[in-house]
Amino acid sequence: MSNPALLTPNDVRQAVFQTHRIREGYDIQEVDDLLEKVEVTIKELWKENQRLTNRLTELTGEQPDNDKTIELFLRKSYL
Repeated sequence: MSNPALLTPNDVRQAVFQTHRIREGYDIQEVDDLLEKVEVTIKELWKENQRLTNRLTELTGEQPDNDKTIELFLRKSYL
């Protein structure tokens, strides 16, 4: 995944939420728990994406073009 707009597991791990003294914010532990789950999910999705990319390369002999794949997916999803 080379799209810089996508989050990496490290982006999620390093996310920082500010707290406010004027009013109560979110429960910090709940946010931390959710971020941990998001990080694990993203890691697993990245692994699966890499496995599928490698398999596709083995089968076709060439590296897949992610931009074309996304474009094709979007076209089909609007039909």
